[in-house]
Amino acid sequence: MSHVPSADVVILLPSDWGSLESMPTRWHHVVKHWREDGRVGRITVVSLPSYRRRYALERRLAWPETSWLPGVSAARVLLAIGRGPSPIDFMGWGRSAHALERILPDSRHRILVATHPLWARFALGVAARRRGFDAFDDWQTRPASAALRERLADGYRRLRHFDVVTAHTGAWADRLRMRAGVDVTVVGNGVDLERFEGLTEHHPGLPDKPFAVYVGSIEDRVDLDLLELVASPPYGLPVVVAGPSTGATADRLRAGPLIWLGPLGPEAVPALLRAAAVGLLPHRVNDFTASMDPLKVLEYLAAGIPVVATGVPVSAGAEDHVRIAGSPSEFKQLTVEATESPRPGPPREFLETRSWDQVSKRLLDAYLDV
Repeated sequence: MSHVPSADVVILLPSDWGSLESMPTRWHHVVKHWREDGRVGRITVVSLPSYRRRYALERRLAWPETSWLPGVSAARVLLAIGRGPSPIDFMGWGRSAHALERILPDSRHRILVATHPLWARFALGVAARRRGFDAFDDWQTRPASAALRERLADGYRRLRHFDVVTAHTGAWADRLRMRAGVDVTVVGNGVDLERFEGLTEHHPGLPDKPFAVYVGSIEDRVDLDLLELVASPPYGLPVVVAGPSTGATADRLRAGPLIWLGPLGPEAVPALLRAAAVGLLPHRVNDFTASMDPLKVLEYLAAGIPVVATGVPVSAGAEDHVRIAGSPSEFKQLTVEATESPRPGPPREFLETRSWDQVSKRLLDAYLDV
């Protein structure tokens, strides 16, 4: 049998690699599992780029960085960027691509995976045997990305030049097929089942009666009115919120009826979820949330608690385990009813198909064309 050489993988990340050490996101888990896969040789992760408008004066366009994960190298690049695509992209971004190549391991078996549309044009300038793109959110519809919308649209148009495109929900994959004219392989998010096995310590400062919980960043996509409705009379139910927030939203969380714990480390989440009576997904229904595959739903299910959500898509296969509300009053009613019902326990057969080990393997299969 002929020997198939392992692939050297370069991953263009959607965020800063250093921040992912304490954030168990999709690519936090995938990188960890690929590191243990015999089909992968060396892994280099590249943080979402730094940008400079006075790009021509910069001498260092790519450089290695310290990695928190043994066996994984890290790097960063510098790119020129304005509000929209311009001729300078072709010149300046090409220089940055060549600068990155100079610090990458020399390989004829390089696989490159981009994870954000701002990387798309750059990725095409880096030599690789195959190029993949993981479209795990619709960045173009994200409110915070409004200033870069033209650039994001340009990135999505370039996906037709990639060998394979993956997306984490069927609905988002369908929209991407129409927008970019590409074939899309659906690979949903996963869950770290080991975190929810065995006994965990009780989280301090929680209500001494049944309560609902929301875990995640408290941003525009979260309907605080909905959470406060659940906590208000009649039948007010304690609602615990755990996650980062800033500005006026943070002030509202401190002053309102919700119990805000602030940001929690990933190690504290299993105990909190196991103590809760029901997990909530109070997302506003819009184009951005319609492209998401919320990790928290899988974690709620792994903790064995019922889930109540607004009418946004949930993980494929999880629909039978989630109660969907069509109105604010129904959201509150379903939440209260969930606390009065026996805990369902984890749907193990479903969750085993969504373990990060399985999800990471499916992604690698797609990018290697197995």
